[in-house]
Amino acid sequence: MLWGQQVPADEKRGLQTTISRLRGLLGAGIVTKSACGYLLRCRREQVDALRFAELAAIPPGDEHERIRLEQARSLWRGTPFHGIDSPRLVELELPRITETYLAVLDRRADFAIAEQRDSEVLLADLQEACAHHALRETTWARWLLVLGRSGRREEALDRYEEVRARMADQLGADPGPELQAARAELLAAGGMGAVVTSNRAAVPRQLPANVVRFIGRAAELTRLDRSLADGRPRAPMIAAIHGTGGVGKTAFAVHWAHQAARLFPDGQMYVDLRGYAPADRPRSAAEALDLLLLGIGFEGNLVPSDLDGRSALWRTALSGRRVLLLLDNARDAGQVRPLLPDRGSSLVLVTSRDQLRSLSSPRRVERIVLDRLAAEESRELVSRNLEAEGIRWPAASVAELAALCADLPLALAIASEHAVRDPAGSGEELLDWLRDEQDRLDALETGGDPLASVRAVLTASYEVLDTEAARTYRLIGSHPSADLGVPAAAALTGTTCAVARSLLDRLQNMHLVQEREPGRYSMHDLVRIHAIEQSARLPADRDLALLRVFDWYLRSALNARAQMGFPELPTDFDEPQAGVLPATFELASDASGWFDQERSALAATVHAASRAEHPAAYRITQAANGYLFHRGMLDELFRLHHLAISVAEKLSDSCAVALSLNQLGNVHNRLGKHGLAKLHFERALDLFEGVGNIRGQSSVLSNLGSTLRMLGRADSAVRRHRTAIEIGRLLDDPAEEGSSWNNLAMSYVELGAYEAASDTAQKAIELCEVAGNQCYVSFARDTLGQALAGQGRYAEAMLEFGQAISFASAAGDQWHECTTLAQAATAQAGAGLIVEARRSVLQALEILDEIGGGDTGELRRDDLKTLLATLPDS
Repeated sequence: MLWGQQVPADEKRGLQTTISRLRGLLGAGIVTKSACGYLLRCRREQVDALRFAELAAIPPGDEHERIRLEQARSLWRGTPFHGIDSPRLVELELPRITETYLAVLDRRADFAIAEQRDSEVLLADLQEACAHHALRETTWARWLLVLGRSGRREEALDRYEEVRARMADQLGADPGPELQAARAELLAAGGMGAVVTSNRAAVPRQLPANVVRFIGRAAELTRLDRSLADGRPRAPMIAAIHGTGGVGKTAFAVHWAHQAARLFPDGQMYVDLRGYAPADRPRSAAEALDLLLLGIGFEGNLVPSDLDGRSALWRTALSGRRVLLLLDNARDAGQVRPLLPDRGSSLVLVTSRDQLRSLSSPRRVERIVLDRLAAEESRELVSRNLEAEGIRWPAASVAELAALCADLPLALAIASEHAVRDPAGSGEELLDWLRDEQDRLDALETGGDPLASVRAVLTASYEVLDTEAARTYRLIGSHPSADLGVPAAAALTGTTCAVARSLLDRLQNMHLVQEREPGRYSMHDLVRIHAIEQSARLPADRDLALLRVFDWYLRSALNARAQMGFPELPTDFDEPQAGVLPATFELASDASGWFDQERSALAATVHAASRAEHPAAYRITQAANGYLFHRGMLDELFRLHHLAISVAEKLSDSCAVALSLNQLGNVHNRLGKHGLAKLHFERALDLFEGVGNIRGQSSVLSNLGSTLRMLGRADSAVRRHRTAIEIGRLLDDPAEEGSSWNNLAMSYVELGAYEAASDTAQKAIELCEVAGNQCYVSFARDTLGQALAGQGRYAEAMLEFGQAISFASAAGDQWHECTTLAQAATAQAGAGLIVEARRSVLQALEILDEIGGGDTGELRRDDLKTLLATLPDS
């Protein structure tokens, strides 16, 4: 490395002599000896090569960029390692350092071009670099442009011919886009002595007219203002504004652009890229560049014919300008990328339905998503539109119109126009039209204008989807509820969760679905209506998808029910649909959480199955019954069971009717309607006996016994429970038998036979523990606690209540937790634990408020408040 090919005869002595000379030049403390050889001991800034590399590494757009680059230039003293015979330095280090220098030179030239100035030092550096690097197009292009800036246009054109001939001779190729763009600028400049300044007097003002009544978007406007204020000198800012069709992206961008126009003295330019134009093809990037170049003064014959040439010319032209460029309605990032400046202080606003995730730039990209208007903003927009025509509607009518339009600005504008056509009307006719989902999209168009039609706008988004994403869009429209999770989407589409997530992501990228919370997706009403229209065109695929999703909710609910410890249902189920992978759960809390998340979807699925007169209407209701019952959601359960019974009767499924009557009887009991409950149980028992369903008979008899107890007929209740136990033993099901023993124990408590109740409850606990059913164990411990408290054994009772409460809390069974807290409070009060008793009552009241539970036969707020009032304050 040190001597190259001229190695001295005595290498060691030669090295020592060289080190001695270095120490004489640099100082003895700078060059020192170590175990590994010799070290140069100095700060990094004392080594010009290291300092040069550090200065050159400053990122583009930094506020100190120009100063640092000039400082780097000042360290350059010609070709590195000149006169040193070291192949390693020349072959390895020299190319790296030289490339860094050339990059610094290019960036210095960019400053000169952007600021429209020239420099003799810079010109000399560029000329020397081009002489030594005769085929480096980036540096040649900059030299030509700086020559043009300095009034030496003819010389620059001659130099272009020189390098063109050299490239043809040595490479057999023409100059690339950047050199061609430089030549085009020189030709366009004519004899004016400056590049691309011939039409500066005609500054482009191409923005569409500002929006007359602009509402809302304060946060998004402020964000753009701040982004512009934070922008770095010479760093083009790109703002990608994306959202669903009709959400007002163009109006937002135009409104802000008019406000910011004064900050862009070199003009405001606009191109409609027609990415989602309902009746036209997207504008190509080459066509858009042609319009832009013509807009800043280039004559048509000077615009390159190819995309790369136009793009390079456009970038070079913008490097010396501060322009606001609005690229409206972009299809995707590929359409936009050739139109972006790479230097200078221009701003690009891009609007698109696509999220433009792959949009890359050497500068930053600010991404702003536009959602639908807030409800109050929608109402204000409708009111303003009507008041501008002297029309006033009642506030309730305005609010309903806004809601029916899904707060979508395009829909609000179209509906307002319909309202204006009937100034004397109350709006009721229009509202009736919009209320019908099948007619709503018909109401939200204004004749033949595809830009004033919500259906046409949504269709344009739908038609650009790939085949699988389009199918997913259609099927989501047929999904029973407004939102769905990834596993449900997998069942709907007949795919795996991974594939379903990918498909949903493609729809989300187009703003056709929104991920409102992790893993759950929804469509707003108008998009959903459009998706339903599309799914109706392929009814066979839609119907099969519905069967899969019915089955997925049913099988998942059955798995969740089993994990929560609810008894096996006394009915048979068909084989699962092919390809359906239901949800499974490791813990009872996981199962309860799934029910919490899917509750509205389950109810919607029951309604959809009811309309189709499909068995899923009653099977899903019966599977979800335990969860809804123990959550205290009795009104909802009541409605679902009536739908279930109606469908089961139409399908002549006596066993299903009996099961729903049995479960509905428990709802009536909890509501304190014990007479009605008794009638339901008696009818269910007749039906179960008619079909010979032993499990169903055992369950109904046990429930009938509990009803008799609540009616004050505990002796009769005991007989029913014993019959239920005898029949239940035929099932060889310890959980079912244990449940009947627990109900018997509760009747003994009612009779005041506390010792018998204790023994019976203990028997129930043992059976349920054998079955591994911790839910039933918890119920039995509650009963045992009551029996022990009745005997004055408060300490033991509180242990049982504590275990029952802990399980109910962990399982998410708030109703059971609440009722057991009430029982525990009574025992605590009996034991003199007043503070603990007050805490239990207050906690029970808090749970009732949280779940919205009303008074029932088992638990009343007034009873809790009365108990609380009897407890001393301390």
